Amino acid sequence: MGHPDILVNIQNLSKLFPVGGGIFRRSDVFVHAVSGFNLQIKRGESVGLVGESGCGKSTTGKLLTRLLNPTEGKIEIASKQGVIDIASLRGKKLKTFRRNVQMIFQDPYESMNPRLTIYDTVAEPLNVQGIGTITEREERITELLEKVGLTPAASFLFRYTHRISGG
Repeated sequence: MGHPDILVNIQNLSKLFPVGGGIFRRSDVFVHAVSGFNLQIKRGESVGLVGESGCGKSTTGKLLTRLLNPTEGKIEIASKQGVIDIASLRGKKLKTFRRNVQMIFQDPYESMNPRLTIYDTVAEPLNVQGIGTITEREERITELLEKVGLTPAASFLFRYTHRISGG
């Protein structure tokens, strides 16, 4: 990665999905969901991934969060420990990475439970990962809501997701 301003460096990222085959037979036909993807993200940049339906946006996102394993390529991320190639993480290191990086899906009706409040929705991964006490979680969630412009946070914490504007 070399340059101190580069936070993410993706090189030749590819994901192939086998077509056909079976339990006892390997497939020799593959769908190229992502092929040779390259990207650098520098400190302070925001990046949007856009494209037509079926071009590999969701697969790329799942590769970057390691919900899927890449077929090929590097996904280097600058961290306090130095540069980490998350494409090669396994075991405990992968679990630690997944604890710190989460996917937020685009469609709120598909990704958020309408029976949960905003607080419950945001607290769920903290609960699952055992992060903080109840008081610490509430403080952290309040801070996050204010950071994204939902102020005052106290007026949003116990609303349901369908009760806030999608705009």
